Amino acid sequence: MNIWLFKHGETLPGQAGVRKMRTWTLAEALVARGHDVTWWTSTFSHQRKALLARSDADVAVGPRFRVRMIHAGQYRRNVSLARLVHHMRLGRGFRKTAGSYPKPDVIVCAYPVIELAKEVAGYAKANRIPLIVDVRDQWPTTFLLVCPVWLKPLMRIYVDHLLRAAKEIFLSATRIVAMSQGCLKWAHAVGEINAKDDRVFHLGFIPRGDEDTPESRVVEEISARVRGKLVFVYAGSLGAFYELPLVIEAARRCRRDGLTDIQFILAGDGERLAELQRLAEGLDNVSFTGWLESGDLHRVLKLAQVGLLPYRDFGEGTLPNKPAEYFSYGLPVISSIEGEFAELVDGHSLGINYRPGDLEGLYAAIKTVRNDRERRKSWSANATRAFLEHFDAREIYPLYADYVVAVGREAAARVAPIRS
Repeated sequence: MNIWLFKHGETLPGQAGVRKMRTWTLAEALVARGHDVTWWTSTFSHQRKALLARSDADVAVGPRFRVRMIHAGQYRRNVSLARLVHHMRLGRGFRKTAGSYPKPDVIVCAYPVIELAKEVAGYAKANRIPLIVDVRDQWPTTFLLVCPVWLKPLMRIYVDHLLRAAKEIFLSATRIVAMSQGCLKWAHAVGEINAKDDRVFHLGFIPRGDEDTPESRVVEEISARVRGKLVFVYAGSLGAFYELPLVIEAARRCRRDGLTDIQFILAGDGERLAELQRLAEGLDNVSFTGWLESGDLHRVLKLAQVGLLPYRDFGEGTLPNKPAEYFSYGLPVISSIEGEFAELVDGHSLGINYRPGDLEGLYAAIKTVRNDRERRKSWSANATRAFLEHFDAREIYPLYADYVVAVGREAAARVAPIRS
């Protein structure tokens, strides 16, 4: 079977020091089942904000696995006009080149990017190819949460336009999958769909083994600084979607109240790094690592005892990939993610929830974790168990691959069902 996957913004084969994310892992599961896979993406690395190529590129990863990159320019900030232009160029680039290649038997397209997904949906419908839309985010609804106040009235008009496009995409899908029940419910509501054959496949994580690469100087320095301390870690993008200033303010309170046995590590890079470093000036209990290759990130997470999930209020469907990574290290969480993940944390005793923006709640959670060693040990064991039961990519993606193949075979046996 010839299978096309569409996703911009994930790490790609051939990039040094990166870990496999959802699309890459799904691709390998499909290849392991004897299928040919082409992953369509951009020449621009979203994580590193750098071009991987300056023109369209077609790279063979293996005998059955190719990465096809569309050149659509670049952007510096996640929330920016340049990013929206990049998305439009990406969609147009696919439309211009799609006809040059043999048609696939089934397509899996991540949502968002809306502009690319809309073009892919149109191509699939015109060629009667079964389309699985993989909903990763409640975009563009979440865009309003980080939009400047003065721009919100105009942005609401734009968001309404994009939601109409989203409805078309979901209606065009043969099946919809999602990373969480909340995202699937949202997609069904936007598309005015009620489909029992749609599925949830969580964002899984593949546990890392110990790395044989040398430890960087940054990690060496942090390792020495945190020795004997209780380490709270945030690992991810330092961008507008995360309430990291709240974490820094909580660290300031720890210093004020004499909690000198606590250290915070903010691991990652992003557009707010310089701003956060300024906010943390004078705080020796906050460490920044900058961008880390996978081996060094592995070492940092092994230093920690608690994972931080300081998300802004994105509604109840958010279930990002970071919890899976934390749980794989046995890290309980302090989380502001609401909805089904909050229920998972409470129901399985995986840490403490607090409300987005609630500094008092965050600080109280930090003190509770610090003061109750036995409870922390219990939460850690529960986190490991939750990872194995809900977030282990070695279990999730073979099932996802089987689902993709089943949809393709069903379509081969009869005309692919298209919602209308």
